[in-house]
Amino acid sequence: NILDGPGTFLLDTSLSRRFQIEERRALQFRMEIFNLPNHTNLSLPETRVDVLNGATISRARAARVFQLGLRFEF
Repeated sequence: NILDGPGTFLLDTSLSRRFQIEERRALQFRMEIFNLPNHTNLSLPETRVDVLNGATISRARAARVFQLGLRFEF
């Protein structure tokens, strides 16, 4: 038997900008967003089936995550 669960929808994006300070120095700013629409992505159902409740999905994957980065180049 193949265990089938709900579909997954992920949309990740990133933005970056490089600022030139001097000829040999620069500053890079980066922003990354994972799961941009903040869609609930559930994991697969448990393999054990309860007589009263059936198969349950008890975990969801990570919600929207922002990540910022700053890099100085010299």
